[in-house]
Amino acid sequence: MKLRNYKLKLFIFKTKNLSTLTKRKIISLKKKYYKFSLKSQKKWFKKNVNENDIHIVLMVDKNMIGYNLLREKKCLIESNKKKILNTIFIFDTLIIDKNFRNKGFSKIIMKKSNGIINAKKKLSILVCFKNLKIFYKKFNWKILKKKKLKYNHLKKNKFSMFYGKNLNLTNIKKITIL
Repeated sequence: MKLRNYKLKLFIFKTKNLSTLTKRKIISLKKKYYKFSLKSQKKWFKKNVNENDIHIVLMVDKNMIGYNLLREKKCLIESNKKKILNTIFIFDTLIIDKNFRNKGFSKIIMKKSNGIINAKKKLSILVCFKNLKIFYKKFNWKILKKKKLKYNHLKKNKFSMFYGKNLNLTNIKKITIL
């Protein structure tokens, strides 16, 4: 079935405006992808998601089929000449329900996420496995060398990428996410 045959609705929420039902649907969708209990998912959400973080929700009828989270974080950008404290987005948790994959739904969310990042004139960083780098490159995300990023979620088997605000990486020594 093609995209035009679905009745899609895309919603943008800040955490402080999420209803209990929407939070429940987000956590349930994440539970289908990540192998953590609902209790663990709720605990992570409460600990890591702040009131001004941005949630992008894709719905078909009353079913949540796609989700992305842009988490605002402070970071320190160190160049050869100065250190700048800045706010960036961590591009977190892009999920499409397994029954709706390979139908172009992730493209809708990616375009909206990139649009928000551009509108806010922010830098965004994501961490992903090697097999996802090609996907993100399609949406103009660029590789960020591991030695230039200090972030506790960057493991040996993962890669970091960035998008948004023009960043001259030749002058950047390190980006530390606080």
